[in-house]
Amino acid sequence: MTKNGNSLDQRTFGKLSRLYIIALSTIALSVIVSNMFVRQHLKAQQSDSTVINVAGRQRMLSQKLTKEILLLATAETPRASIVIKDRLKETLSLWQLSHNALQQGDVELGLPAENSKDISIKFKALNVVFEVIEKAAQRIITSIESKDSLVLESFNKDINLVRDNEGDFLLIMDQIVNQYSLEADEKVRWLGTLETLLMVLTLVILLGELLFIFWPTAKSVRATLAELLKAEKHAKKMAFDADELSYAKEKSIKELRALSQAMDETLLFARILSSGQIIHIGNKFSRRFKFSRFNDTAMFWNVMSTIESEKIALENLVTKHKKTGWQGEVKATTKEGESIWLEMAIIPFSPNDEKTELLIIASEITERKAGQLEIERLNKKNFQEEISQQKIISSKIIENQEKEQNRIAKDVHDGIGQMLTGLKYNLESININDIEKTASKIEHLKSLPLIL
Repeated sequence: MTKNGNSLDQRTFGKLSRLYIIALSTIALSVIVSNMFVRQHLKAQQSDSTVINVAGRQRMLSQKLTKEILLLATAETPRASIVIKDRLKETLSLWQLSHNALQQGDVELGLPAENSKDISIKFKALNVVFEVIEKAAQRIITSIESKDSLVLESFNKDINLVRDNEGDFLLIMDQIVNQYSLEADEKVRWLGTLETLLMVLTLVILLGELLFIFWPTAKSVRATLAELLKAEKHAKKMAFDADELSYAKEKSIKELRALSQAMDETLLFARILSSGQIIHIGNKFSRRFKFSRFNDTAMFWNVMSTIESEKIALENLVTKHKKTGWQGEVKATTKEGESIWLEMAIIPFSPNDEKTELLIIASEITERKAGQLEIERLNKKNFQEEISQQKIISSKIIENQEKEQNRIAKDVHDGIGQMLTGLKYNLESININDIEKTASKIEHLKSLPLIL
């Protein structure tokens, strides 16, 4: 449809490729960004659920710790006290680990290292109660392990401390759990808001792509398809016209071949260079002058005659008129010595910008030329005979005139003979058609004897 790398399909599909790459890249980027935000918040939410679970478990562990300490007070045997002490020690260890992990973070438990400002403040208040219960429990365990005494009164004070502070711990811990829950809910709401924003952003991107990419692309494709359909219609018409032209060309070629064959068989036809070298010579030409077509270096005048003077005349003729052309009669001589008269035309033409050729078209007029020469000879002979005859007649007339003049002179100089002669001439000169002159001459003749 066009040229040099900027055709319609290249421009259209290149533009479509760029637009689709931009659209897909934008969608992919929005999806990746949305996924990153969602993953980040999901990971945070996952840690939030772990934090809430661990914080809730702290309340249970504090209650269990208090319960086990109270069980020590009701233990009936030393062995039972030792068993309760071991469970208390495990509970205390887990309680301490969870308490520290909630504040400082723990990778194994999946707890974050940072807390919000509100939770940090609550943990500061909780640490005071935690330390009182922790130290009391540690003293009870140490007292039992040292076997100083298994009597209730020995650690009754620490039991009262744990029991009195356990309610404060549960109250503050409930506040911390509630705060964790509030912050988790806030994150869920923020995640929902984020998802809504990302959805709106995605819809805006899709709308923008629809308005600025897909819709213009659709219009471009529609216009391209219209152009393609128009081009297809034009191509079909061109193909039909090409078929018609091809048919006409084949017909013209056949006609030209027939015409060329007819020219070769009827006319003396040849193509030569401006230098006189033969390029092509017709069948009749080659047969008439016994020229071999395989001889592609022959000069035109050497083929046309075997007589040097005729060759020179033909060479001068071609050289002189190779640019202007010429038409006239020339004489040639075949290899058998037969003289031939030709009516020949020299026509210059250029098959391309760099090459000039001459067309030689001739017809044989030997018989007509012979007739013309014979007519000229006869006309010349008759003219000479007529001149000779006229000369004889003129000489005879002059001779008779001289004789008649001599005779008349003799008659005039003789007496009566002269008169009679004059009378005779007067009578002979009478014109009977002219009555007046005739009557006058008669009267004149009547008066002659009187005069005599």
